[in-house]
Amino acid sequence: MVADVALAVSEAVTNAVKYAYESGKEGTVELTASVRKPWLEIHIRDSGTGFGRGSADGLGLGLAIIARLCAEMKIVQEGSGTEVQMRFPLPQPA
Repeated sequence: MVADVALAVSEAVTNAVKYAYESGKEGTVELTASVRKPWLEIHIRDSGTGFGRGSADGLGLGLAIIARLCAEMKIVQEGSGTEVQMRFPLPQPA
């Protein structure tokens, strides 16, 4: 599970850094994580140009990878920016 979380977070942050802000423009990428049993919830949010604007690639490889690694994924756009919400099942105690 840890490797899946690490790769999914890396892909989401990479997408935000790479696509959210025009070349040379500064911005913020926020990462929040919380445990809400039985889930680990992770949200990656930017305040950039928004998902899909000027993109002809569909979801792209990064989001396809994220979707395969987590149990649930949701992309939210409200105002400017994009938030990727991911849920991973927590391991059950032995």
